[in-house]
Amino acid sequence: MMDMHTRNQYLKEVRLEYLKAPKKQKTRLLDEAVKRTRLDRKGLIKKLKPKSNLDRVEIIRRSRTATYGHETVAALARCFEIFDYGTVAEYASEDMLSKFERDEAEKTQE
Repeated sequence: MMDMHTRNQYLKEVRLEYLKAPKKQKTRLLDEAVKRTRLDRKGLIKKLKPKSNLDRVEIIRRSRTATYGHETVAALARCFEIFDYGTVAEYASEDMLSKFERDEAEKTQE
């Protein structure tokens, strides 16, 4: 039994012949491919089309990084205090917390 990578390599080679072949030869190529790959005939026809998923390159997607400034952290900290959902220390770094505390101290002095 073929693994997926080997099967796709085989189908790429068959596709080169399949696209150039007349109808009778396409039937023979499909019969052979069905025996070797154990895929359904209609599925093979889709894979042997010029624009099929055989050529698709898997895209590695990066996840977005969350970047919060000290002003946003201060606002979030205030919301956590108001709604009593726990401490901000669970959600922010100590550096941001010290900035928050300084901002709060400045606000109370004014």
